[in-house]
Amino acid sequence: FVGLVCGFVLTQQQAAAAATNAPDPTTTSMVAPRSTATAKPAEPNQNEQPVNQQTSTQKAVTNTDNVSETVNQNQIPRNQSTGSPATTTAEQTTTVNNNPTASAPTQQAAASSASKANETTQPVSQPTAPAATDPQVETIAQGTWGTSKWEYTHQGADYILHFHAGTLGTSSHKTIKDPLDNYQMHYFGSISVSPEVFNGNWQLSRELTHIIIDPGVKANQNSSSLFAGLYKLQQIVGLANLDTTNVTDMSYMFNSCQNLTSLDLSNFNTINVTDMSWMFEDCWELINLDLSNFNTTNVTDMHDMFYGCGLTSLDLSSFNTSKVTNMSEMFAWSERLTSLDLSSFNTANVTDISSMFSWCIGLISLDLSNFNTTNVTDMREMFEDCRELINLDLSHFNTAKVTNMYGMFNDCQSLTNLNLSNFNTANVTDMQDMFYNCDSLTSLDLSSFNTAKVTNMEAMFSSCSSLTSLDLSNFNTANVTSMDAMFMYCMKLTSLNLSNFDTAKVTDMRGMFGSCTELTSLDISNFDTSKAVDMTSIFFESPNLNHLILGPKIECKYVYLPKVPDTGTRLLGTDRVVASPYWVATSGYQQGHKYTSNDLMELTGRDQV
Repeated sequence: FVGLVCGFVLTQQQAAAAATNAPDPTTTSMVAPRSTATAKPAEPNQNEQPVNQQTSTQKAVTNTDNVSETVNQNQIPRNQSTGSPATTTAEQTTTVNNNPTASAPTQQAAASSASKANETTQPVSQPTAPAATDPQVETIAQGTWGTSKWEYTHQGADYILHFHAGTLGTSSHKTIKDPLDNYQMHYFGSISVSPEVFNGNWQLSRELTHIIIDPGVKANQNSSSLFAGLYKLQQIVGLANLDTTNVTDMSYMFNSCQNLTSLDLSNFNTINVTDMSWMFEDCWELINLDLSNFNTTNVTDMHDMFYGCGLTSLDLSSFNTSKVTNMSEMFAWSERLTSLDLSSFNTANVTDISSMFSWCIGLISLDLSNFNTTNVTDMREMFEDCRELINLDLSHFNTAKVTNMYGMFNDCQSLTNLNLSNFNTANVTDMQDMFYNCDSLTSLDLSSFNTAKVTNMEAMFSSCSSLTSLDLSNFNTANVTSMDAMFMYCMKLTSLNLSNFDTAKVTDMRGMFGSCTELTSLDISNFDTSKAVDMTSIFFESPNLNHLILGPKIECKYVYLPKVPDTGTRLLGTDRVVASPYWVATSGYQQGHKYTSNDLMELTGRDQV
């Protein structure tokens, strides 16, 4: 068959000889070759301008971005106007396997390119170090995924996966234990675990630095976890070539691509996508993300979409969220975000916004005035650790269906104002940690709160160290079982009237008023501690408590009342001084009796001390 059809086929011997004796650096498969320290330099061309010594990765990106046509590796390109073989230029990409045992079609492409090696001098913009100085392109693996042929090569410091025209295979993923650390788990996606690609090969997945996508590559309908778990992936060249028209699932698509810094998805067709959950999760170094043409009309799930991203800003103005039902953790742990414009968001169908902004520690403002929360049932940890937020206006929030407000404002350390006047909490069952460590709040209006169904108030106001007063006169605590550390470290509170509290079902009161260092007066006369299993340290480190109103159903045996101050000690906030080191009953049938703290803890049947 030698010479058949104008040189379309060469003998294997000719191809091998050409590939061995005259390799052409302009026809490398992925990256322009780089010089090695030990290679012998070739004689310079006297008529050639000096070459700008860029890295191979830089040249590969420049050349690939300008490709207008990708050459089929199984044939030599033809000049369409003359019918003669086309000359391969620096702006075309052809696959070459430098392995002497390479397949015939690959050798044919190499031979054709090699025959041009000495005919012309390459342009200055193309690095053309002679073959003797070039690192070898090592083909590590190759195959077909779906209908797309691929090869995985090693060149210099780069490991490159190149996909050719065809439809990629379906999604798969696996969580794999780190072989060096039994406690560390790693999430790997389709490329890593698919039997048709890396098949779970740990080393290949952890080495991959670049992906090249040719025109004609189509994403599978299920593209979940497509690039997930490629921890060292630095760049996807030709991402605009990826046809996503038929994709319905993009969940986990770039999950844990921890070295990607930029993604331009402006050419993605997302009209049929319904799931974008976890799409960019843990893209820690991602600082540029173009979603300007995203069509999210049919998306229903966006939970954890930007979880743990390195982005400082996000333009989501094109987002249509009218069908989205789940936005939980959508921006959680995006610690570098300083602003977020969600004015285009339609949240009418959203039911879950739990942890939506959790750990957005860089956010200094957040306008949610357009949020419709009519159908939301879960708001737990919604603003947890938004440490720089100063104001939040949630006065328009409809919370009638919400059942969980656990940790909703937990650790919002800079909040000075919080308007919850319209909150309907009639269906809420969990308020644990709701205002925990809101240490800049000086007051809270909770007069609208209906707490009839709440069972957990553990640490609800704990560490609100700037609160000076708290009116809980409307609180219904009949179903509460835990008040553990409820007011602990409220160090500016001077008094608390909890006479309306029903504690008949409470089992845990540990540290309830612990470290309320300025608390001087406390009315808990209505408390029933008969079900309380643990009341240890209920008054721990509350040294200024001097007026305590107790009731007949309070068992104080293990409450550890503070020691009465020494005689002559001035009582905080008063002109009075301690006359004797005892608690004195001021009313009731025990009026006038004196007790040490230990005596009082053992006492039963009193109504006021």
